Amino acid sequence: MVSVKALSVDNDYGNNGTRSISNNRLFLSLIIGFIIVNSVPEKHQDQHHNNHNNRPHTRKIFKEVKVLCWILTSPDNHIKRAQHVKKTWGKRCNKLIFVSSQDDTRIDAIGFNVTEGRDFLWDKTRAAFNHIYENYLDEYDWFLKADDDTYVIMENLRYLLASHDPNIPIYFGSKFQLPGATYMSGGAGYVLSKEALKRLVEVAFENDQICRIDGLNEDFEMGLCLHSVGVIAGDTRDSKGRSRFHPLGISVLRPNAFKNNATWLWKYQYYVFNFGLKHISDRAISFHYVNSNQMYLCEYLIYRLRPYGITSNEVQKKVGFIEPNSYKP
Repeated sequence: MVSVKALSVDNDYGNNGTRSISNNRLFLSLIIGFIIVNSVPEKHQDQHHNNHNNRPHTRKIFKEVKVLCWILTSPDNHIKRAQHVKKTWGKRCNKLIFVSSQDDTRIDAIGFNVTEGRDFLWDKTRAAFNHIYENYLDEYDWFLKADDDTYVIMENLRYLLASHDPNIPIYFGSKFQLPGATYMSGGAGYVLSKEALKRLVEVAFENDQICRIDGLNEDFEMGLCLHSVGVIAGDTRDSKGRSRFHPLGISVLRPNAFKNNATWLWKYQYYVFNFGLKHISDRAISFHYVNSNQMYLCEYLIYRLRPYGITSNEVQKKVGFIEPNSYKP
């Protein structure tokens, strides 16, 4: 069995005030640049404004692609992190659950009898998926796991999932690899189909020969367990081969942002990953290491900001999905 050390790039987002201010300025500049790069002339502005506010296609897909989101958190982070997920992107889930080791009515967290700490994330993950299977399997189509510092654009996630059958055993995320194993980054978030969840709980969790009980790294163990029961590790790149799930922060938009301190990514990446605006999909789904301030900034820049004379480069005139959801070289 391959042993994997826990991966962390927390130091990229230092805690001192100077670095925090610098990162927030960079974050703001990158997203504004992203909006401007993906823009068209003003002539479409009114149509886009109406579509953005009314979003009949968004309401339709919200009802048709039902996603339960569960957030991996801990008592120390209920207020520091988790509550901000609830107030921002989490409200766009069809169902939102916070998984912790203590109940907390402030965020409706479910407390399981598990030990806190990185070495015990697999215990908490197994408990969470067992709970979801027992209580929500028939109510939802897809089941998203994310961290309490992950930001997810739910509309883009549903756009990806809309062309896939939840009764097929498949899951999606940022694909990593190690010798003999393919799995999805835990920090970027991953989403299981209904059939994948059924196989995970009914078959994999029932056999510790194919799905270990005492695993250390939640995302790696999940990949092994799902693979053992025939669940497909899906390709989430867009039609141009650009990434949608991101195990690093929003700074991936800046070329060479992690040139010297993300060497681990080159080791674990399944597909070649490149930094910079042109390499990140305009249907991006998730970013990791997003602090609470940045979550609200994302909310404003994605859902509120409308620069005069600039709008999105796509104005949908009817409900439908034209762009292929997977990369075809």
